[in-house]
Amino acid sequence: GAVRGTGAPVLTAVVRETLRLHPPIPVVGRCLLEPLELRTGLLPARTVVVPCIWLAGRDAAAFPDPHAFVPQRWMDAEDGVQPAPTTWLPFGGGIRRCLGASFAELEMRLVLREVLARRELRPAGGRERAGWRAIVLAPSRGGRVRASRARSSGGVPPDDRPAVRRRGSSSGRGRGA
Repeated sequence: GAVRGTGAPVLTAVVRETLRLHPPIPVVGRCLLEPLELRTGLLPARTVVVPCIWLAGRDAAAFPDPHAFVPQRWMDAEDGVQPAPTTWLPFGGGIRRCLGASFAELEMRLVLREVLARRELRPAGGRERAGWRAIVLAPSRGGRVRASRARSSGGVPPDDRPAVRRRGSSSGRGRGA
């Protein structure tokens, strides 16, 4: 079903579910500093390992119905169970986790909240594949959506509110507002 609302818990859930399905960096390379024992054997120190963040986000043991977009899995579930932090890795993990992760999530929530206050978004149609842009994955067609005016509760569409300009505005319509 559709996700409704623009409150912080809903936006956080939408951002996290989006990053689970579409991590910007799908794999990372690491060089082991010490041996690592796995179920299948021992990896010696100085072995290069390449954890796949994209696959971790699609692990059915951690994410039931792993290919579906289900933001509700990040909300406070009735049973209190949410995905474990070690299974959600769009910014890496441990001491090598992206320093900008918290800021990036905050920025995504703020932009999403502002856009959804003014527009209702729907997929533009057709499946969009991911493509490489430098070292990150991005939508190959730019992430196209259909945007329509958001329904307002006060009768005035959000886009029709009077603009507030600061003194000295260079809008060409005089000063102040």
